[in-house]
Amino acid sequence: MGSDPGVPLPPFPREAGAASGLPPHAPPLTDQPLDLSVILSTRNQAALLEATLAHLALQQVGALRWELIVIDNGSTDRTPEVLRASAARLPLVALQEPVRGKNRAMNRALSVARGELLLFTDDDVVPDAHWIAQMQRAATAWPEHTIFGGQILLAHPANAPAWIRHVVGFDIQLGRYSFLCPEGPIQALPVGPNYAVRARALRSRRFDESIGPGTGRHYAMGSETELLQRIVRETSSPPLYVPTAVVQHVVRPHQLTARYLCGRMFRAGRGTTRMRTRRAFRPLLGAPRHLWREAALAAGNVLRRVSADPGTRLRSGLRLAFLVGCIHEYRSEARGRAQASPVATTATKRATTLTSAGV
Repeated sequence: MGSDPGVPLPPFPREAGAASGLPPHAPPLTDQPLDLSVILSTRNQAALLEATLAHLALQQVGALRWELIVIDNGSTDRTPEVLRASAARLPLVALQEPVRGKNRAMNRALSVARGELLLFTDDDVVPDAHWIAQMQRAATAWPEHTIFGGQILLAHPANAPAWIRHVVGFDIQLGRYSFLCPEGPIQALPVGPNYAVRARALRSRRFDESIGPGTGRHYAMGSETELLQRIVRETSSPPLYVPTAVVQHVVRPHQLTARYLCGRMFRAGRGTTRMRTRRAFRPLLGAPRHLWREAALAAGNVLRRVSADPGTRLRSGLRLAFLVGCIHEYRSEARGRAQASPVATTATKRATTLTSAGV
């Protein structure tokens, strides 16, 4: 994986659709199958969504038959207005899912998607102009594969701190998916902003609605990961890496704070534990003993590095937050509920506090 922390955010397209030299798109009028469906869920991100849709309107797809399904997951901002304004220049299917939950919204889209290939993304991306065409090309060229992961680069804000490039794994936590290898099979599962699945693999499968954004303040991460793991396990078909199908994931300033990153690592720990292979373990207060030992060591590292440079301090804090998330999930399972335990909540706050200074 490259060490470059990201790429500058491209300018917002001034004109999309007809003004860009492309014919305006009309909504689909028939129930005929399509080559591809692009699917994304959004909630209260009107400005980011507007920019994403403007870039999607510039896609160079040739004769490809496609649709764009956007699920409004209970927005209270300008999202409905943005969708109405975009309908004339995109093959847009706008859906409403008022009950919160990203996976619930994605399942709503699966019930109406008509594409033979389902291409998933987020509402805060800048896709390359040939993103859709490249993903469709790869799916045609590799018919034995079911899952396709496109390259994800990071578009950092202009004032991003220089130390972020030195924090190992930092870019992965913000969604980077970029490898120094050619197109072909890969073990690493793709992530939310850029992956595709053949529709036939989802006829009898759905996203797990108990995990992912919208299922609680400290939700377990891994909404698409759980689904993709199931598909790989049941089909024995590894993902295919498509480096030419590129999107940039827009990183916002608040996502570069210790508070946000420690919270994300806590949720990642929960999700990793929930999706683990079940094995017997020696428990201590509801969690494996080795996790308590590792968390104690990580807490010691955080305390010793309070005066260290921001990157070193953050790296230690993220490790502690992840382990606390793992412990929390084990304890929640042992108690038969998913509410935050006082131990987990307190430890996560402490990790954030110790990590925050200067970050």
